[in-house]
Amino acid sequence: MHIGQHKTGSSSIQDALIKNSLLLRENNLYFFSKKPNGDIDGSTNEWVDQSWHYENINQIRNPEEFALQASKLPGNVIISAESFSWVDNIASLELFKKNLNFYFKNVIIIVYIRRQDKQIISHYQEETKGGVHQPPYNFYPSGNTSIPPYEKYFDKYLDYYYRLSRWGDVFGDQNITIRIFEKNELYKNDVVLDFFKILGIYENIISSRINESWSFQQTKVGFLMSNIRMNKYLKKIIHINLDHNSKLMPSSKEAKKFYTIYKQSNQLLNNRFRIKKNNIYDEDFSMYSESGNDKWTEDSANEAISNILKAINNLKAKDIIIIALRTKLLFLKNKFKFLFSIKRKKNSYRDSEKL
Repeated sequence: MHIGQHKTGSSSIQDALIKNSLLLRENNLYFFSKKPNGDIDGSTNEWVDQSWHYENINQIRNPEEFALQASKLPGNVIISAESFSWVDNIASLELFKKNLNFYFKNVIIIVYIRRQDKQIISHYQEETKGGVHQPPYNFYPSGNTSIPPYEKYFDKYLDYYYRLSRWGDVFGDQNITIRIFEKNELYKNDVVLDFFKILGIYENIISSRINESWSFQQTKVGFLMSNIRMNKYLKKIIHINLDHNSKLMPSSKEAKKFYTIYKQSNQLLNNRFRIKKNNIYDEDFSMYSESGNDKWTEDSANEAISNILKAINNLKAKDIIIIALRTKLLFLKNKFKFLFSIKRKKNSYRDSEKL
């Protein structure tokens, strides 16, 4: 079971598991990617309770059916979902383990963890892609900066000792494999190759890199485009034409201050799971500048505006027609889904009345 966490290459790992399905089969390994409704997906995220608030996503949905469906694969099974990182409910984990044990002799948990300042920068910016309307699970407050002000409830996710100790209590510390998500800590500097190495596979692997972090311009402008609910097709065209290089970053002082909050917890984690001989993470903050880079300047704003105008100016008449047609088709598709869901509810109500 690969349980994430978010922004540690989980999407790349899942993509690679699909691309390397034949290689996995040669090693008697099968990637379980079925949703609760039976559809096939790139992960098993939907088996974790979905909610608009983080406090309600701490348990696994229908663990009996989950374990049963996974057991139908012919060999050893791989499960991957970063949503498992939210699960800290002991009762839910115990019930899940009990059901897995009906079918599997051993359950190994694999998790990648990232230094907390780097983790929150990447995760926060990922969540703000939706703008102010609805940050996923209402965990990090919406904003357009590099790092949010610390809140005590962040510990639910960022206190790795608290969270992973619960998985250790249920599945056993010896069955928890914790890897550090730092390039120099990964096998051949690649998270996909590192993951496959844990599986015992070293050669003929098709690697993958998807869902990587956005640049300064992409994050700042993307946030604003989401706020006005810009047409998704036009938004994509603008996004492609924005600068891809500089990153949205806090100052070294801000980053170090945030990391220090979890320094003791990290040591407790290391003492319990014996991840490394010394500290889990290096304490090098030289990747950050003294002043940070998460606010507009006259030059950076002008460059972004220029890129946006270029993207619009380069649109041809046929591009505008295509955008309009795609938008209309999307509207009709969503309308059909809405009407179909109403019809299903009515039929369900009539059936219940007959019963």
